[in-house]
Amino acid sequence: MKSDSTGRYALELPPGEYILRAARDGYVSTFHEPVRMQTSVELERNITLVRQGATTRPVMLAGVGDLTSLIQFPASTSTAAAGKDADHAHDEAAWRLRYLPRTALRDVAPGADVVTGDTAIDPREHPGYSYAAPGGSNGSSLFASAGLQGQVNYLTTNLLPGSSFNTGTDLARGVASASVGAPVSDVGDWIVKGAFNAGGLTSWALHGEYRSRENQTHVLTLGMSHSAQVVTDRSGTLTGPVQSRSVGGIYGYDRWHASRLLELNYGLRFDRYDYLTTGPLLSPRAGLRLQVAPGTYAVVSGSYDRVAPGAGEFLPPAATGPWLPPQRTFSSLGGAPLSAESIETYQVGLDQQFGSADHQRTVSVRRFRQSIDDQVATLFGVEVEGDVDHYLVATAGDVQIDGWSVGIGGALSPYVRGQVNYSLGQASWTHEPASAALGRAAGSTMRDNRESIHDLTTAITGSFPSTATAVSFVYRMSSAFSQTGAVSRLPGFDGRFDVEVHQALPYQPIRGGKLEVLFAVRNLFYDAHDTRSLYDELLTVKPPMRLVGGIQIRF
Repeated sequence: MKSDSTGRYALELPPGEYILRAARDGYVSTFHEPVRMQTSVELERNITLVRQGATTRPVMLAGVGDLTSLIQFPASTSTAAAGKDADHAHDEAAWRLRYLPRTALRDVAPGADVVTGDTAIDPREHPGYSYAAPGGSNGSSLFASAGLQGQVNYLTTNLLPGSSFNTGTDLARGVASASVGAPVSDVGDWIVKGAFNAGGLTSWALHGEYRSRENQTHVLTLGMSHSAQVVTDRSGTLTGPVQSRSVGGIYGYDRWHASRLLELNYGLRFDRYDYLTTGPLLSPRAGLRLQVAPGTYAVVSGSYDRVAPGAGEFLPPAATGPWLPPQRTFSSLGGAPLSAESIETYQVGLDQQFGSADHQRTVSVRRFRQSIDDQVATLFGVEVEGDVDHYLVATAGDVQIDGWSVGIGGALSPYVRGQVNYSLGQASWTHEPASAALGRAAGSTMRDNRESIHDLTTAITGSFPSTATAVSFVYRMSSAFSQTGAVSRLPGFDGRFDVEVHQALPYQPIRGGKLEVLFAVRNLFYDAHDTRSLYDELLTVKPPMRLVGGIQIRF
């Protein structure tokens, strides 16, 4: 294809692997890059060509071709030029221009674990390189030849001074994590994540997942995870007789495009928590999405989730991004046995899409009902002997919520996506005598028999190629947050947030790799993208402000 008169170009391509090239008469054609296109992902490249015998001038022209037929590696420098296109220069200046460090652009949404790297530098193309028969290869070549992509993270987590556990104790912990993944033919991708931290609270986590491509009739998601937590600091009685905890789970979900108009969703999750007195937990769900008019969809769904206290410390996050191993330990208020929370949810609604394909937005309206048994309350800042980074959990009672929600989300610009969701619910509580201890420890967790909830959640993600920066921001406001201090007996209006920033650096630690700096700060205790109980975050009292920072090496 050709660019317009200003040099701008755009391509709409199905998912797959391509070669991106640029050419113009009178210019040296030095740009060629393998790229992987993914569903609903925008990829931008600003290309500069070099005028033959003159200074540089920006030109935006592009072409694509089959990956396997266009990538060629010469056997030696003596035959390198002969195997190339006529417009491809092969002197040393052209070689260095071809492999000038480019901005580390992100080819997927912020927070994703696997991204496509820049074109790997092949020293065999350098005019001064004497090629020998292949013997060994460096690590990145091995990964590239096997189709593997991934990242290694070296992070530190700490509590912000002045938060719930400001006791002067150093709570900084180092975390090492890694992920690796690869495509499975042209039908899907697999990924494996692992993480480990050490100190007073030693923990590790392992997670594997396979996911089909969006263009498949059955979009399958299959996975399993295992996490463990061992309390090695015996200066206090953190968990009574329990010295360690482990959690394992497997899950499978399918999104079946049954026809052009109908999409079915169903799946099952199986979890085992060794610190629960009950057996394994089963969590099924099902739903459908039916197109009733152009751009208009009817949505119906139902789910039954069994969630253990402290599950957020062990299960993979609902959103993409680094998965940290268990960071805190917890115990039951008053030593009562820990029991799982049961959440039965039903929804019916409409989605209306509008806008162009590049800037599509969706307005959603839902009527929902939640019935929750053994709703969990989470208490920070309550005196516990031993590790200061310790919290308590308790059962607040049973609650039913009937309500409405409305939201809008989609592209705000070529680089920014956003979503806003407002919900209004009417809650009916049933408290048990065993909840009296919770009322004495944190009175705002004990709600009136009937309560209204106004909840507003905003999520924004941005990826800015010009500065190689990716940002995600989530802010939740509600009229029913549990309070502390002078108004601790009553819930009230409050807000909590989660901010994450990725900044790529102009340095390649390994051939074809990328180096990023990660910084995150949050006081949202639960994953904001998890849509289980509406009250889980609202009944979390005085959560600490947590910082995460470090470096990520992508390859």
